[in-house]
Amino acid sequence: MHAPAYLHLSRHRVFYLRWPLPKALHPQGRASTVKVSLETRDKRRALQLARSLGYSAERLIAKGTATGMKYEDIRAVVKRHFSDALERKQAQIADTGRLDREMVQALENSVAFAQDALDRNEPQFLMGEDDTALLGRFIAMYGLSVDPASPAYESLRIEFKKAYRDWCSAVLEHDRTLDGYSFTQAAAAVSEAPTIAKPVATLREVGERYIEENIRGDRWAKKTEFEKGEHIALLYEILGVETCIRAVTAPKAREVKETLLAFPKNRNKIAKTKGLSLAEAIAVPGVEKLNVQTINKYLGTYAGLFIWAKNNGYRPAEAWEFTEAVL
Repeated sequence: MHAPAYLHLSRHRVFYLRWPLPKALHPQGRASTVKVSLETRDKRRALQLARSLGYSAERLIAKGTATGMKYEDIRAVVKRHFSDALERKQAQIADTGRLDREMVQALENSVAFAQDALDRNEPQFLMGEDDTALLGRFIAMYGLSVDPASPAYESLRIEFKKAYRDWCSAVLEHDRTLDGYSFTQAAAAVSEAPTIAKPVATLREVGERYIEENIRGDRWAKKTEFEKGEHIALLYEILGVETCIRAVTAPKAREVKETLLAFPKNRNKIAKTKGLSLAEAIAVPGVEKLNVQTINKYLGTYAGLFIWAKNNGYRPAEAWEFTEAVL
């Protein structure tokens, strides 16, 4: 009896279904597989189950791909794209000087044209081409799951116009700040509690960019990608995804290390801790904890993340190093 490619036999002689998951449907945007135990050692029964599940998997994946991206995800990738573009433009101005009159006029016109395209719900023309070709390159650049016939594509078209309009305005505003100088000093606000500066980026934003850069640079093997993703997901859970990256100080790092020392091994696999919150899982008695070698793997990931954050301007040069937490 021929076994299909998606049917696998474990070393315990139990059959599993392994189904490819397109990177467009993966939360971190990479190709992967879904592995499901069929809970049988009988090959005939396994084939029946695998065919049924395979049919369902095909339909679910087709539906997920057709549905496309969520609105918040579209806004997030567009915002990141134009934020990076603004940083590059500001760096260019700092290096070569202010915008010339022709460029100022072009940007002012672009603001007006983008707003007009939004008001009329018409394509936007940039550099002699409409936004269809531009959006096609944008989708390819970020590997987005957006079908041109889907509602998500129309959302992307609208959000791209908004972001381009506001990017042009932001460049003009930055240039205008160089019209003069200010020599006045604002009175220092007196406060009993220390304040934290407005976030440059959240922990989640920096974590996602760190992972994306390493994956695009092909620096990690597949197993390493999975491990790093797990490590950083736990960091989000400990510190909070919206925590400012600059607010992660030595006391926060100690909190991370103490959590890892109390963290149960195989938390999401063993019955006692599966499905529990972090605090609940740590409080469960009689479960094996992570060993020192594994803890240092986690801390090594965090050290790499925070060094990358410092090198890329998300943390000041004098910021505390996470490497000091390694056991």
